[in-house]
Amino acid sequence: MKDKKGIKGLGLAGAFIGLILSKLMSEYCGDNARLAVISGVCVVYVVIVLLIAYKGYKKAAFILFIVMLPIFIGVIGAYLDNLYVMIGSILLFFIVSFGVIKYLNSKNK
Repeated sequence: MKDKKGIKGLGLAGAFIGLILSKLMSEYCGDNARLAVISGVCVVYVVIVLLIAYKGYKKAAFILFIVMLPIFIGVIGAYLDNLYVMIGSILLFFIVSFGVIKYLNSKNK
């Protein structure tokens, strides 16, 4: 990629827009609006992964889904207001990320 500066700026802008939208939604709808926004983002992510799989990149879609599965579990833990499930999902995210990084590094050698 040639335009790395633009991609960093886009990510930074997306993070700030997300923070502002989250703040506005929580002011109007209460604290449960944040959970609704996160759930909506998870649904959009699953649709994107399914589209990637449909295009023929099944391995990439599988890796993306495996990496985000602990986050989905964390969202369910937040919905159920269960701190243990949320902590477990964070730990599982780091374990899965470490495994995926090792797999991708071994595949590139």
